[in-house]
Amino acid sequence: MLLPSCCLLVRHKRQIPILTGLFITKCLRRPKRAGNEAYLYGWGPNEYQPLGALADFEYTDRLCQIKQPCLICSGTRDICTPVVAASLYENIPNSRWVVFKGARHTCFVEQTDKYCAVLENWLDEVEKGS
Repeated sequence: MLLPSCCLLVRHKRQIPILTGLFITKCLRRPKRAGNEAYLYGWGPNEYQPLGALADFEYTDRLCQIKQPCLICSGTRDICTPVVAASLYENIPNSRWVVFKGARHTCFVEQTDKYCAVLENWLDEVEKGS
């Protein structure tokens, strides 16, 4: 079994085996740090009504400056609404948007096989330059 977030690493032969037979990256094995100071400073108490330093941050007009291919994944039950995902897709050149039916914000966990297939196909296309 592979952790979904490691699909790319396995593809490029950079996996790190651990005793359970799973492959997991070094960054996922490091100890987690608790705390929410940065989150509270940036967003405030939640992302839905930003009251922190990012409250007036607007980047949509700069999305067109992204030059790398982008894969945008969202679920139909995602906190990233279709309006937000569509805005990313419409403004980032060379992007692809895939919607995972019934998934929330963690489509890579909820629909691992589909996510890995989508990611593999997208990587193949990017590597071929299409």
